[in-house]
Amino acid sequence: MTIAAFVIACLSALGTLGAVWYARRAVAEARRSADAAKDVADIERARRADEVAEADRQRVKFRLLHRTKDSYVLRNAGTDSAYGVHVDTGGLGVPGEITHFDEFGADEEQPFILSRSLGQGPVHVVVAWHMRPDRSDSPQTAKLLP
Repeated sequence: MTIAAFVIACLSALGTLGAVWYARRAVAEARRSADAAKDVADIERARRADEVAEADRQRVKFRLLHRTKDSYVLRNAGTDSAYGVHVDTGGLGVPGEITHFDEFGADEEQPFILSRSLGQGPVHVVVAWHMRPDRSDSPQTAKLLP
């Protein structure tokens, strides 16, 4: 009878150890599953933020169009107005040219004279603007090659 009780106790102990091992494994799997769900949610949130940022970039889209020798036109080819626009001509512009605009509407154009000196490498025209009229958002920028 003592041997039977001992065997039953040993089997019970093994069963308990098995249950503890299984429970730890289930907890580890649940933790991995929760981490994977969090990673998927983070990726989806980042993707959505990229989509919103891309939509904002498309709402205001600046183009620098070449007209004649040194004559260019800066055009907002987007669908919305840009606010607090600053144009940095990189030293190519002429003195007195307007480079700050409170509002630059959709399909609006502004002429620029941009001339390069001999031997001057590629220079960019940088346009910075805000999407909101109160300029409470962070500025957007676009680098344009003349």
